[in-house]
Amino acid sequence: MAGSSIMTMFSILVAVSLSFSGLPATVTPQLTESGDWTIVTVDSDGYFAGSLSLALDSLGYPHIAYHDSVNRTLNYARWTGYNWNTEIVDPTYGLAHSSMVLDSNDHPHISYSYSKNETLKYAKWNGTGWSIENVTEASSGLSSLTLDTNDSPHVSFRDVLNQTLKYAKWNGIEWNIQFVDSSCRVGNTHSLALDSNDLPHFSYHARGYYDLRYANWNGTDWNVTTVDSEGNVGLANSIALDGKDNPHISYGYTSGSGGQVLKYASWNGTAWNNMTVDSGSNVGKASLALDSEDNPHLGYSGLHVLGFHEGLKYAKWNGTAWNKEIVDSESNIGGPPSIALDTSEKPHIAYIDAYKADLKYATKANLTPPSRSVSLDIDPDTLNLKSRGRWITAYLTSEDANVKDIDVSSLLLNDVVSPARWDIQNDETVLMVKFDRADVQAILPISEAVDIKVTGQWMDGESFEVHDTIRVILPGRVPLAPKSTPPGIEFRSNLEVTTDEVRYFQLDAIYSFTYRERFMNQQPQRTSLGKGLI
Repeated sequence: MAGSSIMTMFSILVAVSLSFSGLPATVTPQLTESGDWTIVTVDSDGYFAGSLSLALDSLGYPHIAYHDSVNRTLNYARWTGYNWNTEIVDPTYGLAHSSMVLDSNDHPHISYSYSKNETLKYAKWNGTGWSIENVTEASSGLSSLTLDTNDSPHVSFRDVLNQTLKYAKWNGIEWNIQFVDSSCRVGNTHSLALDSNDLPHFSYHARGYYDLRYANWNGTDWNVTTVDSEGNVGLANSIALDGKDNPHISYGYTSGSGGQVLKYASWNGTAWNNMTVDSGSNVGKASLALDSEDNPHLGYSGLHVLGFHEGLKYAKWNGTAWNKEIVDSESNIGGPPSIALDTSEKPHIAYIDAYKADLKYATKANLTPPSRSVSLDIDPDTLNLKSRGRWITAYLTSEDANVKDIDVSSLLLNDVVSPARWDIQNDETVLMVKFDRADVQAILPISEAVDIKVTGQWMDGESFEVHDTIRVILPGRVPLAPKSTPPGIEFRSNLEVTTDEVRYFQLDAIYSFTYRERFMNQQPQRTSLGKGLI
């Protein structure tokens, strides 16, 4: 997939003008490649740093929540299959530390913090716009969000007053908030996952003890255990549950000499199995995902000996050993990356390049845009020029693309008439476009078979052209030719015009004259000339 098709695909991406909010956004992706990884600059229009969050929708397309560290806003980007759409979710100054998940309709939900009054906030896309609310005050730093089987949000956060780990659950009416572990000071890194019964599991850094801890709710009580206590462990932890609801945790370890170690722990049902993934002075913060065989995949940053993050790295467990590779050696990674696996178990990683302050994305998946077809149905099928309807309606559908990605402003009917109105219908599968009837009738001939052409562009600039055939009639007028003639009788014009083209032109000229008269609120005259043409 690291071939020219991918390079071509990204080279033709142009400015996009649709997003969930309907606001225009400009994205100019840039592509570099490392081995079989495709690396894209998603957003370079700002200074981006800190935590971010990646999730994949039902098509395997990435969605990213992130922050502009200058304006301190909450931003959101999604891959449509052809381009990146970006927007500002919350323009409030002072926002940071986003955690995002997609619901069963692929709509994003995001938890994030507001540093001005230490408030935990929650935003979700409701289908037409963003709904934003406060979950609680007196929270600080990172939060971790997930959804249960009913798409209700659950979020873990740090209570800044008590320095303890708390858990908030939406019960359909309000947020139910409780302590998870009040026996220690909790660090600013923790992670939440829900099991098959929608019960919460947490990994977190016990800051006062420098331990990595794990807690889960069994339905009646909190069970708290220490996963690792050798040295200062538990930094930048990330949790995932396997098919048996057993926890897996990636986390960091800092030695007394300042060395960095990336570690991984898994619960086998009776005990914790701890191992080192990467060590030395070249590892930093990580994000964890499990594949269908419950093998861990990690996206993490390399760490220079002086403390500068250098390079994006990736590791996966093959059953006997860790396979490690460098994904992006050119970037200075700011903050922890975020990893997710698609249904083909291809990794997707979002991260910040602190050198250029860009939001970047790397994947081993094939991002070549799928084929897109468009079908056209014109209503009415028979256009009566004496009727007084207002619209000619075009219905555009596609079996392999989203009609929301059609640039409506680019549409033209027969290269002349622009849309007057439009709407997305039938669960977002049909684009209905209305053209002014008078404008359309002015350019159409009277015929049993009139070709209607609609041209336009997708949001990435790719053009399309579709056709439909309708009848155009003017009752009281003789058609250009009878549908059938008696055997042995040749149909001829009374004017004995030399060609069908001339006869057609004369009829069209007479029609155009009477049509203009009618639409100037004058009754057209039925002249003997009109009757005698044929």
